[in-house]
Amino acid sequence: MALVTVSGQASDWLVRVRTAGAAYAVRTDGTRVATLTPALDDVSPTGDRVLEKHFGAGTYRIFAARPKGEDRRALAGGGPVLEARWAGDGRHVLYVAVLGGRPQAFRTDAASGVPEPLTNDAEGVRDPQQARDGTLTYLALRSAKAVEESRQLSLDERLAWKGTLDRVDLVTLRDGRSQTVARDLVVYAYGLSPDGRTVAYSTTGRLVIADLDGKHRREFEFGELDPRLTQHAITPIVWRPDGGALLFRATFIGGRSASGGEEVFGDRDCFVLDLASRHVQRFRVETDARVDWIAGEP
Repeated sequence: MALVTVSGQASDWLVRVRTAGAAYAVRTDGTRVATLTPALDDVSPTGDRVLEKHFGAGTYRIFAARPKGEDRRALAGGGPVLEARWAGDGRHVLYVAVLGGRPQAFRTDAASGVPEPLTNDAEGVRDPQQARDGTLTYLALRSAKAVEESRQLSLDERLAWKGTLDRVDLVTLRDGRSQTVARDLVVYAYGLSPDGRTVAYSTTGRLVIADLDGKHRREFEFGELDPRLTQHAITPIVWRPDGGALLFRATFIGGRSASGGEEVFGDRDCFVLDLASRHVQRFRVETDARVDWIAGEP
């Protein structure tokens, strides 16, 4: 299915671009419309709490607090934790911690701090995400060589190490039933839709969008957008809050050492894919920029 580059506005949604100490809003054609006050990271979907993460040097702590720092509560810590993020309901925090010697997904109520294990996968999981309706998705580790190698590491090293842990199953868990959406793939990034019905994921040179009920599946080749993107993946994948579009960056994975540290095509490119029209808009941002959505005019 071809991607079509277009100009013009698809919606009133804006893209927020954040760099070190600066933030601004752009339209989906890249037109800058406002300078923004640098926003707090990891604000809950309900906007009333902020997630604080303190990782490194043997310290692994997660806190939730009001935006000005009051009502601060410890959610997890003492042992290795990773990949903390808000669940779609804005009340729970997801993270990965070690259970039975393997990384598993947990959920903690931000108000009470009570943890709940969500997975008990035989080899471990990464990157749990949960939609507003409670649908959970995660990447289940499946590379036998990678799993064996990871078992030689300490718990701290195991959670921080990427290594060859590259082949995974993409799994969804809903109403107590699990379903494998994709098997034995190299997945560079994925995103669960806000309504919990669809998942989008990136493999080398390809974006796949699949309904969790198995009825619809779409694949987009990046080479159809630009031949220079055939050795790229997209990461991260950010769903527009209304589910109508995807926002993502391009990451070159074709041997960066050969570039001698110079900028590679895709390093500054940002893409918006409108899911109804299949139109793509591309604009440039700073290499280190993080991008997400904000509604309406700032």
